[in-house]
Amino acid sequence: MTDAIVLLGVVIGLSVQIQAVWDMSRAPLEGEDTDAVQAQAILLAMAGALCAVVALCVALFVPS
Repeated sequence: MTDAIVLLGVVIGLSVQIQAVWDMSRAPLEGEDTDAVQAQAILLAMAGALCAVVALCVALFVPS
């Protein structure tokens, strides 16, 4: 069960980081405020990293 939780956390974390990269690349094309989009992308990347780190901590500290 722990393996499934870890895998899910890492997959969610990576998908959120991919969304952040996609947001950064599409912003200039739509004429949006680049500062706001960059801030949102940074927050998404931080949230994705946090999801992945929590999942890895679960793998380290929860006995299977």
